[in-house]
Amino acid sequence: MALVCFALRPTAVSPILARGGFQDNLFHSVLRELISAGELKGALHGRLENATFIPDVYSKMQKKWIDSFFASNSYLEFDAMRRLGIDDPILYIKNHYSNHDVILLNTCCIGYSIQSQVTAAIEEAKNSHSWVDVLPLLPSPCIAADAETFLNKCSIRDILKYEGIATCKEFMHACMALFTEMMETRALQDVSKNPSLLSELSSPTKGSDKRDKKRSARQADRKTVEIKFLDVPKIISVLEQKIPDCPPEFIEAVAQDIQRPLTEEYHKALEVSFDLMKKPSGVQNRKLHAALETQVQELWMQLKLFEKAIPYFEGDSRVQAHKYLLSTLCSDLVTRVVRFVAEDHMIPVDTQEISLTLEDRIKIIGQLPPAISKQLKSLETTLRGKDVETFSQKFETVCGMECCGVFLKKPDKKKERHLLFTHRQSLLGKVEQEEDPAMTLHLVVVILFQQFTGCMLHAPGRMVPSIVTILGTHLQEEEQKILLSFQQLIIKYITAVRNMEEAKRSSNANGSEPQKLETGEGTAETAKDSEKEGMAESNGGDEQTDNEPTVLLSKLNSELPIVKAIVLKTKKDQ
Repeated sequence: MALVCFALRPTAVSPILARGGFQDNLFHSVLRELISAGELKGALHGRLENATFIPDVYSKMQKKWIDSFFASNSYLEFDAMRRLGIDDPILYIKNHYSNHDVILLNTCCIGYSIQSQVTAAIEEAKNSHSWVDVLPLLPSPCIAADAETFLNKCSIRDILKYEGIATCKEFMHACMALFTEMMETRALQDVSKNPSLLSELSSPTKGSDKRDKKRSARQADRKTVEIKFLDVPKIISVLEQKIPDCPPEFIEAVAQDIQRPLTEEYHKALEVSFDLMKKPSGVQNRKLHAALETQVQELWMQLKLFEKAIPYFEGDSRVQAHKYLLSTLCSDLVTRVVRFVAEDHMIPVDTQEISLTLEDRIKIIGQLPPAISKQLKSLETTLRGKDVETFSQKFETVCGMECCGVFLKKPDKKKERHLLFTHRQSLLGKVEQEEDPAMTLHLVVVILFQQFTGCMLHAPGRMVPSIVTILGTHLQEEEQKILLSFQQLIIKYITAVRNMEEAKRSSNANGSEPQKLETGEGTAETAKDSEKEGMAESNGGDEQTDNEPTVLLSKLNSELPIVKAIVLKTKKDQ
């Protein structure tokens, strides 16, 4: 009995019986009497040879540790409790914490403190018409299934649940609202090109013949599929651009849920567009004109802000900045004006895409009245020039009353500040997600340029060296060295990749590669010696070239966080 009396942790009875040669029934009877009399502090679990004696001191320390951990952290992990010797953690919690407000999850139970924090986050997301990922708010041992379980047991009403993410109906409505402009534009175009499209939305004609009913139903179903607004992948693509901070799985689930409502709204938009076509043309023109004016004004504001950055560049860099703005933002402005004028003059636009190619625009302009066609041709010519100011002057003329009657407002300081802020936040979000070294450097220098000059910059990748040079007068010496070093690594990497591709093409063309393979072990050994000694041996040159891009890419990836930290640091300093 001494072995049992001095036990400090759970002790199996069977080894004691085997060692002392005691009779099983007698030993268990005496042991239970001692426990009942209080002479032996503990409890006996199990029967006969499977019995285990658990001392009171162990049970008390066990309970003390669990109570202390729960009081400090407001959760208990089931695996940790099993490591303490509790075989059934859920039963233990139900017995010892029946008076506590706990929620049992898959991996742990959480107390009121954590529950209130997560519930407050969900309430905030609901009130702000946003979304919240519950898993990061739960204790670290939790898994995705725990987040789903918590949401299922959550008492908050009118929330939508998507695999551990909580949102609300208002957020879904906001997602659908992102497609309103696209839907209205497409509906007007579709109805103008195919007025009979609306008849496909009508329900099948009722008849006495059952076969006619079935045939009509099949035809109606087929037509419904044909006039679906957008496929799920296209909806996902739009949502990823508009709300880039959402998890991909959440975006996909939202896209699947709003596809059918979007299609229904599209059908309503088709009906509205058809009604507009039947009304006097002035009603339709006013609607199109208002939409065009809003779109053009937004792009015009962006162009004016981007244009302010051009004077910071000199020589070829300034010319490149002008040309890049002309080929992108200015081209988009011309496309929107050409589309509006074409629709105003009942000229069909062949493509369904928002953008038009140069050939598409020239074809449409050629069908317009001579006076308008002359102005648009002159505007189109400025896109192939080297000066944004010339384009701006001509665009203001084209937007006059004679052509399309769009009033270009003067820049508003409040809107400018808002646009500058949102543009910078968008770029910072892209930097955090970007993994390509060249694109990361591009985004970082554009953000820094706006940080130090107060001007938004819209520039191609080949202008990055010029931007880095301008930033040299603003950055700290160490930060300047980081950017220059990273830029040189990118140039070396691109050059190495090109050289390797050219070498492979040349090798395949003259058949030298098979001859090298036939030389046997000598070529491989020579290549290894060349790498060790740093010599450009002819036999090992190709292999060294093949390895160089990999080495450079590895070094770029290792320095990527350092480059990102420059803009993240400036963000924190502000």
